[in-house]
Amino acid sequence: MNDNLLTDKVDRNSNPRLLLVLLSKAILLFTLAAITVHYTGRLLWPYEASYYFDRHDSWVERLQALPEIVFLGSSTVLFGVSPSIVQQQLDLPNASVIDLGFEARSPIVSDYVWSHEKQTLSKSKIVIYGLDPWIFSDVYYGSDYFATLHFSLFQAFYQAVHPSDLKHLNLAAFGGPSFLTVLHGLLTYQARLDQPIPQIPDDYGGRILQGRPSNYSRAARIREYFGSYPIYGISDLYVERFAELKKQVEASGATFLLLLPPKRAKWSESYRGDCADIDSDLVSKLNSHLGPAKVFGSFDLVPPALESQYFQDDFHLGEAGQRFFSHWIALHLKEALAKPPEKIRPLASY
Repeated sequence: MNDNLLTDKVDRNSNPRLLLVLLSKAILLFTLAAITVHYTGRLLWPYEASYYFDRHDSWVERLQALPEIVFLGSSTVLFGVSPSIVQQQLDLPNASVIDLGFEARSPIVSDYVWSHEKQTLSKSKIVIYGLDPWIFSDVYYGSDYFATLHFSLFQAFYQAVHPSDLKHLNLAAFGGPSFLTVLHGLLTYQARLDQPIPQIPDDYGGRILQGRPSNYSRAARIREYFGSYPIYGISDLYVERFAELKKQVEASGATFLLLLPPKRAKWSESYRGDCADIDSDLVSKLNSHLGPAKVFGSFDLVPPALESQYFQDDFHLGEAGQRFFSHWIALHLKEALAKPPEKIRPLASY
């Protein structure tokens, strides 16, 4: 009987100890796997630029005449600018103005597009980049090809324990999705290489947004677009590549302009009130890497009474808004070109 009591006591003591040992081993194995994925991915860094290749913008190679004005940026440029309206207002021939904006396009991809299509684009006289503050955030890595590899280990772990729906932990995501995204990019590289050159799109790249954009979201506070700042800060990688793009453009003899696309009034108010520290960080890094720059446009271009007619959401213009903004750009372009480069101010102050 005493032997049975002793055995029961040993079992009760050993079970928690066994669970603790198994849990420790699982955590160790998980951590080693995540770190291996993380640093294996970083071995690809020197080669990542070549794998950004995509035929999406290769249609510029079909142009009979070289463009004079090139718009670059993300979806606010894609849906906000009509090249045909701009060239008509400036009395330029067809195909003189093109729009290479694209949804969720980061400075890295814009820099790659310029480099890859340099033979055509470097003959332009003016390059206008749509400056939206969120595209410089670390949190944007998740939408950007191989840039997912640039998440720090802490950021990757934070993503895993703070999934977007906030309903469950997703520790299996620690490091894994970045590696799989890159692997998929590598495996599809040849297929992208073999794609035919697209036809010249209607309106030379500009598009009219019907309904909501594919990346539509409505944040209660604009700060939410930047993730959990400063865990996701302003990306040095993105700012450095942006500076490289500006350097390449200016080396070709073109003028590089920064354009602030309009936003709804409540977006601007929230950005001013909730994102002062983020804006200060962004502007400081832009000034440090870019030097003096020419900036025109404003978040507050659209009169509040016309917002419902011009916007499809908080910052994407619809057809009427695109027409308004394109006319505004053509009207103020000469003034923007004439003013000297200057230190960039807080973005909401323009």
